[in-house]
Amino acid sequence: KLAIRTFNLPLAAATRTAHYWNKDWKPGPYPQTPQERAAAAKKYGLLPEDYEPFPDNHDSSRGDYPNLPDITATERDPEESYDFPYLRRNYGEPMHLYAEAMTLERMDNSRMKVPLWKQLVSFLGVVFGMFLGVQICDHEKLRFGMNPPVPRWELPMGGSVVHYTFEPED
Repeated sequence: KLAIRTFNLPLAAATRTAHYWNKDWKPGPYPQTPQERAAAAKKYGLLPEDYEPFPDNHDSSRGDYPNLPDITATERDPEESYDFPYLRRNYGEPMHLYAEAMTLERMDNSRMKVPLWKQLVSFLGVVFGMFLGVQICDHEKLRFGMNPPVPRWELPMGGSVVHYTFEPED
């Protein structure tokens, strides 16, 4: 007798995930009129005066997606109650174009720990220091550390032994 297993409805409901279609994520066309700008601002949950789309002047235009400021997760308030505390963002917030690089453990552009001029001086100091070190220490006696000169060995029978030849025998 073949037993037919019934479908476990609570299990199916527990594994169902909430999702959207990709067309819901796709930005719309670039807004041309103030009404389209207001509709796009409402679509992304922004105030109309805060909404600024990416410029529509090149082939890889981003449509009506907002040009958000570069505010990383480190710069956001750590005491606020977020929907996603690890990412410090709330559900439904528009995400920055490079949001994956602006998480807590990655980019922090709010402050530079070392000024740019010190970084440049340190880099050039190391490069030119290594170059000068190689030039100063490049003495002829030091060149044979890895490839020592090989002494000439005496070949048996005075070096006149021919092991093989391609010429025909006479």
